[in-house]
Amino acid sequence: MNTSLLRTARGRTIVLQHDVVSPRPYSRINMVSGTKGTFADYPPRIFFDGQEEHEWQELHQREGRPPGGIEDRYEDRLWKEVARPGRGGHGGMDYLMSYRLVQCLHEGLAPDMDVYDAAAWSAPAALSEQSVAGGSVPVEFPDFTRGRWEDRRA
Repeated sequence: MNTSLLRTARGRTIVLQHDVVSPRPYSRINMVSGTKGTFADYPPRIFFDGQEEHEWQELHQREGRPPGGIEDRYEDRLWKEVARPGRGGHGGMDYLMSYRLVQCLHEGLAPDMDVYDAAAWSAPAALSEQSVAGGSVPVEFPDFTRGRWEDRRA
């Protein structure tokens, strides 16, 4: 198990954990948290700062509930229209990622992910290993875009 702390160029902190050894049921514990709220996945749920009730809101509508809930307001159109549980792995997200890549290629659009993203997503493993070998010292995260990361996408 490894826990890494990453500080972004804009001063944000990312806590990244990689754990393939702890005894527990399968989970994709994904979480994005900020000053205005938190989204956690598996199961998908959301919490906004200032909510009346201090508890998670379910992201997906249950059958029989009227439309207009959290899912209708915040969930991406592609997720609602294309991805479906049971269609591809990981609750439909594998299918959606492939669908989106093919859609971008067909329409001549830049893909949502590129080689710079792939390098950045792969780097934390090697950088964490380097940090641990040095006694948990900070390690500089390489800029694979050579300074062009701020204007890569409009």
